[in-house]
Amino acid sequence: MWSLLSLPAIAAMVISDCRSRTVGIFPLMAFCITMAIASVMDIGLRPGISNLVSNLVVCLMLWSSLHLYFKLTGRQLSDAIGAGDMVFIAAMTPYFTMQDFLVFLVAAAILSLAVWGIPYMTKRGQDSIPLVSGLGICLSVIILYRSITEII
Repeated sequence: MWSLLSLPAIAAMVISDCRSRTVGIFPLMAFCITMAIASVMDIGLRPGISNLVSNLVVCLMLWSSLHLYFKLTGRQLSDAIGAGDMVFIAAMTPYFTMQDFLVFLVAAAILSLAVWGIPYMTKRGQDSIPLVSGLGICLSVIILYRSITEII
C-alpha cells in the first residue's frame, strides 16, 4: 500500500523519459526514497534488505554481461543504458523477491521492446527505447494491482 507513494515520481520520470530520454534527479530521488520506505513498511526491514542484496547481485551480473557484450561489439554500454536507468532499476530491488524481480525485468523488457521497438525498427519512431518509461509503466501496474488486492 505504501508503494502508491512512488506513483507521482514514476509518472514524472515516465513523461520526462518519453519526451527527452532524460530522467530528472528530483523525481529519481523521490522514487528511490519512496520505494525504500514502501519496501520497509510493506514487507519489513530484513526482507527488504535481503531483496535488495540478492537483486543487486542479479543486476551486477546482468550489467556485467551487457558490458562484456557491448565491449565485444565495439560499443559502449552507456550508449544503451544511462545512469538514470541503472539507478531506477536498482531502486526497485527491495520491492521484489529475486524470482519476482527476474520475471518483472524479463516481462517489462519484452513489453517495452514490443511497444517501442516496432517504431524504432521501422525508423518511424524515436532513435532509442525509453527504458525507464517501459519499466515505470509496468511497475505502476504492479503497484496498483498489489494495492488493490491488499485492500480487497
